Amino acid sequence: MASSAVTKNEEPKLPDLVPTRDDDFQIDARDIQPPRLKVASPTTGAAADGRVPNFCLFSEKGSEDDNPVVLVQPGSTEGIKVYILKMYKTWAANVDSSDWEVEKPKGGELRRWYQLEDAPAFVRQNEATGGSRYRQFNYVCYVPSSDDADLPHNVLLAKTSMPAARFINTLLGQRKEAGQPLYSQAFELWPEKRESERDGQTNRWAIFKARPAEATDEDVQAASALYNLVATKPRPNLDQDEAPSASGAPSI
Repeated sequence: MASSAVTKNEEPKLPDLVPTRDDDFQIDARDIQPPRLKVASPTTGAAADGRVPNFCLFSEKGSEDDNPVVLVQPGSTEGIKVYILKMYKTWAANVDSSDWEVEKPKGGELRRWYQLEDAPAFVRQNEATGGSRYRQFNYVCYVPSSDDADLPHNVLLAKTSMPAARFINTLLGQRKEAGQPLYSQAFELWPEKRESERDGQTNRWAIFKARPAEATDEDVQAASALYNLVATKPRPNLDQDEAPSASGAPSI
């Protein structure tokens, strides 16, 4: 006859917790999700979805972010101050998904290369003739007025925003030549509306504009601390919704 005695369940025996050693706790920008600064064009991204107004400057943590933050309103010429921590030059193009040597200006698969020698021949040829059609500049920034100021922000400048990139790069080059850290120079970024007529249709989009801004000692110190977080990171934190690098570099 089965026993009706109640047996008390024993508490599970857990292993003793061992504190993580300081040298085991290595955190850098690969372990966080940095926001990305963007300008809102009517037909793409958060503006097309109605999450932000057209022609504003905003930040978001990926395209699935339900609450992007508007940092500069449309039409404003007062921008947001940023300090550049690091810069990466990359190349990108839309290519045939079955043959990366074939460019597809309309449609195709977006690919990115960290080394020019890894890019297709049509990209290398454009560079050899002095073109910048496929060139991109990825900046890792400190944004002191952001609600996420403790996180590095990313901003990508290319194509119609290339004039802003050239301006920023010129001043950063001067800082480097003077032996000063890049983040000792402050910039102000703001969105500007652009439009053009083609085949009877009006195309409208937004670009980044940039100008120098006054750096404060407090901001430079904070930028220095944030730089130490990203200094060991080998690649920029690209938007996770974009295609991974064709050269095999992680899209992180």
